[in-house]
Amino acid sequence: MAHQVLQDASHCEPLSSVYVACLPAWHGERKADSNPARLVRLRVENNARLRFLSREEYKKLLDIFKRDNPDQIPAFVVSVYTGMRWGEQYSLTWAQVDLKRKVVRLTTPKTDRRETCR
Repeated sequence: MAHQVLQDASHCEPLSSVYVACLPAWHGERKADSNPARLVRLRVENNARLRFLSREEYKKLLDIFKRDNPDQIPAFVVSVYTGMRWGEQYSLTWAQVDLKRKVVRLTTPKTDRRETCR
């Protein structure tokens, strides 16, 4: 039976591990020629989610901040209007802020990808 290259490889790593674990049972003492799971092309997954708060959700959350933690209201408002995470906000430096253009430039440490928030 010929091995096929799968286009969707979201489960390649677990399959590869299962194959390697099962080799002794399938092949006895002889070694397998190859691991067919290695032929699967790994798919790059986009973990980004795009979701916006409804006006009702925004108002409810803002009311909770006003009641429980009014000092954090500016950070909440910035996160809602820019999509910036807490860590991105609190790790900003003035070099990333352009007041003239009204933008903030972010760099994603894992990928070194640059984003601009307005």
